[in-house]
Amino acid sequence: MVIGIIIFAGLFFYYSSGIHAEGSDSQFRTSKPERVVDSIETPEPSESPEPSETPRVKGTDRLGNLRLKFCENHEDEIDNRLTSLGNLVAMMLGKFDAISARVQEFYTAKVVPSGKTVTNYALLISDIEAKRTAVETALANSHKDVADFSCTGENPKGQIRLFRTDMQLVKRALQDYRTSIKNLIVAIKSATSSPVPTAI
Repeated sequence: MVIGIIIFAGLFFYYSSGIHAEGSDSQFRTSKPERVVDSIETPEPSESPEPSETPRVKGTDRLGNLRLKFCENHEDEIDNRLTSLGNLVAMMLGKFDAISARVQEFYTAKVVPSGKTVTNYALLISDIEAKRTAVETALANSHKDVADFSCTGENPKGQIRLFRTDMQLVKRALQDYRTSIKNLIVAIKSATSSPVPTAI
């Protein structure tokens, strides 16, 4: 039983370490799209992320002729970069989902039949589900940002800034989801008197 738990914990650490590396600033940084936008004199966001219920992009800030042409020449590149980031996040979410499912299956199939239980198991599962929902919501917003982006739109620079903000929210939500799964693993290992895993 202990070996089984260690295997699952090992899988968790393996995927988490890779995901943590992929989820670092170097991966989440929309470098090339931002260079294009910076060339169009896009200012850095100075305020904290707005609640999702507020207007997604405020005001009108169309591009001038030269900036519009420059943006249109790079629009495919921008779209591809934004889409790639969204796909990366979706892949991370899938890995976390797989780890969560395996840990829960191990608990119900191996730990409970052995007569050992986690007293706050239902609460931990509820937290995992809530954190996953938060990731889905943030990811849906970032997908909408990509779909809405257009150089000829009313505020293309604002759309890029919004995407960058939403991707930070996605990153934060993924970290919270990862932590909730880790909390479940720690609780199961504690219930079976196995060594508690080190911090990820």
